[in-house]
Amino acid sequence: MDKSLVAIASLMVAVAVISTGTISYILSGDHVVPEGILPAFSNYRELEEFLGGVPGGARDSSPYMALAGENEEGAKGASAQHSNTNVRVEGIDEDDIAKTDGEFLYIASYDRVTIVKAYPPEDLRNVSVIDAEDALGYDAVNDSVWINGILLAEDMLIIIASVDEAVSYDPLNYSGLGVYWRQSDPRSVVSVFDVTDPASPVFEFSYGVSGYQLVTRMVDDKVYLVSQSYVWLTDNNYALPKIWNGSESSEMSLGEIHYDPESGDAGSFVNVIAIDLASAQMNALSIVAGYASTIYMSQDSLFVTYQKWSGGVIVLETGNVSGVEAVSASDEESLISTTIYKMSIEGISIAPAARGDVAGWLLDQFSIDEKDSYLRVATTTSWTDQTNAVYVLDEDLNVVGSLQDLAPGERIYASRFVGDTLYLVTFRQVDPLFVIDLGDPSNPRVLGQLHVPGFSSYLHPIDADHVLGIGMENGSVKISLFNVTDPSEPDELSRYAIGNYSWSDALWNYKSILFDSEKELLVFPVTAYDNWTYYKWWSSAYVFDVSVSDGVMLKGIIDHGNQTSILRTLYIGDYLYTISDSLVKVNRLTDLSDFGQLVYRPWSAQWGPYTPGSGGIEEPMPSRA
Repeated sequence: MDKSLVAIASLMVAVAVISTGTISYILSGDHVVPEGILPAFSNYRELEEFLGGVPGGARDSSPYMALAGENEEGAKGASAQHSNTNVRVEGIDEDDIAKTDGEFLYIASYDRVTIVKAYPPEDLRNVSVIDAEDALGYDAVNDSVWINGILLAEDMLIIIASVDEAVSYDPLNYSGLGVYWRQSDPRSVVSVFDVTDPASPVFEFSYGVSGYQLVTRMVDDKVYLVSQSYVWLTDNNYALPKIWNGSESSEMSLGEIHYDPESGDAGSFVNVIAIDLASAQMNALSIVAGYASTIYMSQDSLFVTYQKWSGGVIVLETGNVSGVEAVSASDEESLISTTIYKMSIEGISIAPAARGDVAGWLLDQFSIDEKDSYLRVATTTSWTDQTNAVYVLDEDLNVVGSLQDLAPGERIYASRFVGDTLYLVTFRQVDPLFVIDLGDPSNPRVLGQLHVPGFSSYLHPIDADHVLGIGMENGSVKISLFNVTDPSEPDELSRYAIGNYSWSDALWNYKSILFDSEKELLVFPVTAYDNWTYYKWWSSAYVFDVSVSDGVMLKGIIDHGNQTSILRTLYIGDYLYTISDSLVKVNRLTDLSDFGQLVYRPWSAQWGPYTPGSGGIEEPMPSRA
């Protein structure tokens, strides 16, 4: 064969290996499974053998160093009672695009954060801007940056961003062919700013880790970020995840990289970094396995789940009894299972604790919950002949109880664990709301169910006897108030349909929902369409009064203009703040009358990377009623 053809063929194979980023690992008959839960690699050769083996690929990895620092103390002006981000677990904060401390608004917009003086609303104005260059020090020509969200903690603003650094790469050093491939090197970065004086934010420190951000959580003054990076094979070496300390980077230590010996797909690294905001210390851990789907964090543990589609055998252990179900690989999607990894968390210490499996796939993190050392999960078992199940696992992730064959032919659309009760919504033509008792972990059982038109995709407990549902019916957004005082006979106490053709971010993003039980207040954005065309649309914040005595009642609608998307709503004191791409609008909570508005960033049809130094602080546009 012609040597040039051989070179081209070799090059294409190398590029194919790199571009897929997927390595399948098949356990051989003489494979010895290491002891312990998710063991760490002791040397690079073990990593190679686990990922399939690469001759000639060996090198040492360097440990990373932690950065020590201090934060200045200070105080702001008077603040008022305010709302917080709607989160999955009470007491565990989540990053979002808008936060408030009761005096200032912090708004993340593409590649910058704007700080707005919000309370009292008479003083509504822009205060300062933190752009991507200041926060990350990125190269605007070669890198792209995106601010995913922010957190607030005791005069500290935490910015979570994604940076994608493009790298030119010629895998075979065969420049004569003129073939280059630009491999991206994405990382997730946590940058901490002192905002004691919001007009002059002071950069404190930053840490980064390889991969795209999956979730970020904060408990007290500890921040936890989970990212996912692909397994890349370059120059006969596997690229290990990197840790960034400011602008300096080094590969993660092999002792911090764990793996699942039973994994059949080792295509990615799931990386976890834990940061102590007070001491600026950091710890890291990585797991080599499949591609993460649902991630859930409780007060003491972090759970990472992986979905698997293949034929073979599922083994479920229920107490001391093992049940084995063999399924042919030719049965379409008949074998869908989920592997769950549990990591214990104590401060910034993270350690693998358990591994388990359940049949089916999880919809989202509302389908998994930990209580009293038991993990409860709700799954749908297939994409074709669907049925649903609930599993209870002990602290070692062994299945100790199950409830199977729920709602055949339907799939889970929403779930919510409230104490020892699970509210579960499945859907195909009508909306069955199941009330499931989990008081006895070994014997989950259905207490009652309700069938109503449409479906709910988000459930929110109001009190011990009432649950709010947000979903769809006949192409329109619908709000339902369910009465579960008698769990054997749940009832739809009240309902409200938006009408027309409508949609809402609340159907898939719970952070866009503002609910306050004491104020009996529900607010979320709704996008409505013209009855005849989807080209004409408008976004509004729908404000509801919700009470168990009067039901769901529309209080009013707040607009920001045609074809402008409202993203978040918050309240400070007696005022409601609605935030769109460019505008902050203030309305009185009592009657929703207009008070004022502010352009925090001029709207642009092309939200490209922000050019440092090209923009200033916009003055407010007063329109007070």
